[in-house]
Amino acid sequence: MTWQVTVELTALEDLDDQAAGRLTSALPTRSLAQRTERGVRAVVPGVDEPTAGQALDHALQALLSALEAAGLPAGEFAAGEVLTSKVASVQADNPPVPPILGLVDVAQLLGVSRQRVNQLASGHPGFPPPAARTSATPIWTRASIETFQRDYRGRPAAAVK
Repeated sequence: MTWQVTVELTALEDLDDQAAGRLTSALPTRSLAQRTERGVRAVVPGVDEPTAGQALDHALQALLSALEAAGLPAGEFAAGEVLTSKVASVQADNPPVPPILGLVDVAQLLGVSRQRVNQLASGHPGFPPPAARTSATPIWTRASIETFQRDYRGRPAAAVK
Protein backbone atom coordinates (compact mmCIF):
# COMPACT_ATOMS: atom_id res chain seq x y z
CA MET A 1 0.00 0.00 0.00
CA THR A 2 1.14 3.57 -0.63
CA TRP A 3 1.15 6.04 2.25
CA GLN A 4 1.86 9.69 2.95
CA VAL A 5 3.71 10.01 6.23
CA THR A 6 4.31 13.11 8.33
CA VAL A 7 6.99 12.88 11.01
CA GLU A 8 7.80 15.57 13.55
CA LEU A 9 10.94 15.72 15.68
CA THR A 10 11.60 18.00 18.66
CA ALA A 11 13.55 21.24 18.57
CA LEU A 12 16.53 21.70 16.31
CA GLU A 13 17.97 25.07 17.25
CA ASP A 14 20.01 25.47 14.05
CA LEU A 15 17.18 24.87 11.58
CA ASP A 16 17.09 28.13 9.63
CA ASP A 17 15.64 28.44 6.13
CA GLN A 18 18.91 27.41 4.49
CA ALA A 19 19.20 24.29 6.70
CA ALA A 20 15.56 23.41 5.99
CA GLY A 21 16.37 23.63 2.28
CA ARG A 22 19.35 21.28 2.70
CA LEU A 23 17.14 18.90 4.66
CA THR A 24 14.41 18.91 2.01
CA SER A 25 17.04 18.21 -0.67
CA ALA A 26 18.30 15.21 1.32
CA LEU A 27 14.81 13.72 1.75
CA PRO A 28 13.22 11.37 -0.80
CA THR A 29 11.76 12.94 -3.96
CA ARG A 30 8.67 15.16 -3.44
CA SER A 31 9.24 15.29 0.31
CA LEU A 32 9.16 18.54 2.25
CA ALA A 33 10.78 19.65 5.51
CA GLN A 34 9.67 22.69 7.48
CA ARG A 35 10.28 24.26 10.86
CA THR A 36 7.56 24.00 13.49
CA GLU A 37 7.14 25.27 17.04
CA ARG A 38 8.38 21.92 18.33
CA GLY A 39 11.23 21.42 15.86
CA VAL A 40 11.03 19.99 12.35
CA ARG A 41 8.28 18.31 10.35
CA ALA A 42 8.86 16.20 7.27
CA VAL A 43 6.14 15.10 4.88
CA VAL A 44 7.14 12.01 2.91
CA PRO A 45 4.63 11.01 0.20
CA GLY A 46 4.68 7.77 -1.76
CA VAL A 47 5.95 5.44 0.98
CA ASP A 48 5.32 1.87 -0.22
CA GLU A 49 5.01 -0.42 2.80
CA PRO A 50 2.47 -3.11 3.73
CA THR A 51 1.38 -1.49 7.04
CA ALA A 52 1.01 1.99 8.49
CA GLY A 53 3.55 1.17 11.21
CA GLN A 54 6.14 0.12 8.67
CA ALA A 55 5.45 3.27 6.64
CA LEU A 56 5.99 5.44 9.73
CA ASP A 57 9.27 3.64 10.51
CA HIS A 58 10.37 4.05 6.86
CA ALA A 59 9.67 7.81 6.88
CA LEU A 60 11.32 8.30 10.28
CA GLN A 61 14.45 6.55 9.05
CA ALA A 62 14.40 8.68 5.88
CA LEU A 63 14.18 11.86 7.99
CA LEU A 64 16.99 10.75 10.31
CA SER A 65 19.20 9.89 7.32
CA ALA A 66 18.39 13.24 5.70
CA LEU A 67 19.27 15.10 8.90
CA GLU A 68 22.62 13.34 8.98
CA ALA A 69 23.25 14.05 5.26
CA ALA A 70 22.38 17.73 5.83
CA GLY A 71 24.78 17.91 8.78
CA LEU A 72 21.99 18.57 11.27
CA PRO A 73 21.45 16.99 14.68
CA ALA A 74 18.56 14.55 15.11
CA GLY A 75 15.82 15.51 17.56
CA GLU A 76 13.55 13.13 19.40
CA PHE A 77 10.34 11.76 17.87
CA ALA A 78 7.44 14.09 18.71
CA ALA A 79 4.57 13.06 16.43
CA GLY A 80 3.64 11.06 13.36
CA GLU A 81 0.70 10.80 11.01
CA VAL A 82 0.21 8.09 8.42
CA LEU A 83 -2.46 8.49 5.73
CA THR A 84 -3.27 6.41 2.71
CA SER A 85 -2.40 8.29 -0.46
CA LYS A 86 -6.11 8.56 -1.28
CA VAL A 87 -6.97 10.19 2.07
CA ALA A 88 -3.94 12.51 1.77
CA SER A 89 -5.14 13.57 -1.67
CA VAL A 90 -8.65 14.34 -0.38
CA GLN A 91 -7.18 16.35 2.52
CA ALA A 92 -4.91 18.28 0.15
CA ASP A 93 -7.96 19.23 -1.94
CA ASN A 94 -9.94 20.25 1.18
CA PRO A 95 -7.49 21.63 3.76
CA PRO A 96 -8.89 22.30 7.23
CA VAL A 97 -9.24 25.97 8.04
CA PRO A 98 -9.02 26.94 11.70
CA PRO A 99 -11.63 29.35 13.05
CA ILE A 100 -10.39 32.85 12.26
CA LEU A 101 -11.23 36.33 13.52
CA GLY A 102 -10.94 39.79 12.05
CA LEU A 103 -10.43 43.01 13.97
CA VAL A 104 -14.13 43.51 14.83
CA ASP A 105 -14.46 39.86 15.90
CA VAL A 106 -11.44 40.17 18.21
CA ALA A 107 -12.84 43.36 19.71
CA GLN A 108 -16.17 41.68 20.42
CA LEU A 109 -14.54 38.58 21.90
CA LEU A 110 -12.30 40.64 24.20
CA GLY A 111 -15.03 43.16 25.04
CA VAL A 112 -12.95 46.12 23.91
CA SER A 113 -13.06 48.67 21.11
CA ARG A 114 -11.42 48.16 17.71
CA GLN A 115 -8.99 50.91 18.62
CA ARG A 116 -7.99 49.01 21.76
CA VAL A 117 -7.36 45.87 19.69
CA ASN A 118 -5.07 47.94 17.44
CA GLN A 119 -3.24 49.22 20.55
CA LEU A 120 -2.86 45.68 21.91
CA ALA A 121 -1.70 44.36 18.54
CA SER A 122 0.97 47.04 18.20
CA GLY A 123 2.24 47.14 21.75
CA HIS A 124 1.19 44.37 24.12
CA PRO A 125 3.95 41.76 24.40
CA GLY A 126 1.51 38.88 24.91
CA PHE A 127 -0.78 39.74 22.01
CA PRO A 128 -0.44 37.18 19.21
CA PRO A 129 0.77 38.21 15.78
CA PRO A 130 -1.84 37.93 13.03
CA ALA A 131 -1.91 34.63 11.16
CA ALA A 132 -2.49 36.60 7.94
CA ARG A 133 -3.47 40.04 6.67
CA THR A 134 -6.05 40.99 4.09
CA SER A 135 -6.40 44.40 2.50
CA ALA A 136 -9.12 45.14 5.06
CA THR A 137 -7.94 43.60 8.33
CA PRO A 138 -5.41 41.43 10.08
CA ILE A 139 -6.65 37.88 10.70
CA TRP A 140 -5.99 35.93 13.90
CA THR A 141 -6.81 32.36 14.79
CA ARG A 142 -9.55 32.13 17.38
CA ALA A 143 -7.32 29.84 19.49
CA SER A 144 -4.53 32.44 19.67
CA ILE A 145 -6.93 35.16 20.79
CA GLU A 146 -8.58 32.87 23.34
CA THR A 147 -5.14 32.04 24.75
CA PHE A 148 -4.38 35.76 25.02
CA GLN A 149 -7.80 36.40 26.57
CA ARG A 150 -7.14 33.94 29.41
CA ASP A 151 -4.04 35.90 30.43
CA TYR A 152 -5.25 39.40 29.57
CA ARG A 153 -5.88 41.56 32.60
CA GLY A 154 -6.57 44.85 30.81
CA ARG A 155 -9.59 46.94 31.53
CA PRO A 156 -12.18 46.28 28.81
CA ALA A 157 -13.90 49.15 27.07
CA ALA A 158 -17.33 48.96 25.50
CA ALA A 159 -17.35 46.65 22.51
CA VAL A 160 -17.86 48.20 19.12
CA LYS A 161 -20.37 46.44 16.90
